[in-house]
Amino acid sequence: MVAIILFSSFIYENNASPLNNVLYVGGNGSGNYSSIQAAINDAENGYTIYVYPRQYNESIVINKSISLIGIIENGEKPIIHGNKNKSTVLIESNNAIL
Repeated sequence: MVAIILFSSFIYENNASPLNNVLYVGGNGSGNYSSIQAAINDAENGYTIYVYPRQYNESIVINKSISLIGIIENGEKPIIHGNKNKSTVLIESNNAIL
């Protein structure tokens, strides 16, 4: 019984769909968001958002208890360039992870 629970948990965390609380930004394929804020807006508390490397020209507001995680590929990282006169990242929620 324990092995089945652990195995199910592994599949749940690695299946890329909003049904298991995981969203992606900047990747290829269906279901990927083009902006970080759009993914945050669609996320619910407890979601994880993975952000692929590239430059994102936006200011973001994290107003939910989510995890926002940058993916590093070939030494490249996601970079957020905030809009002028605004904060680049504003965290308004408890338990948010950046």
